[in-house]
Amino acid sequence: MQATVAAYFSALDKADLDGAMAAFTSDAVLTLQGLETAKGTAQLRKAYADAFKALRFASTHTYDEVRVY
Repeated sequence: MQATVAAYFSALDKADLDGAMAAFTSDAVLTLQGLETAKGTAQLRKAYADAFKALRFASTHTYDEVRVY
């Protein structure tokens, strides 16, 4: 689980659209405050492409607990 989460954040840090998308299923939903909800692969891909044009990510993470539902 930690490797999957680490790969996702690594993709964000590199502005790697395909890597970020690999974390989602085709029916994923992304809801962020102040933005329109993105549903499905095409809308998520556009949301991340737009984010990578406007933002630069630089993240570090510490895992205290992982829960799988």
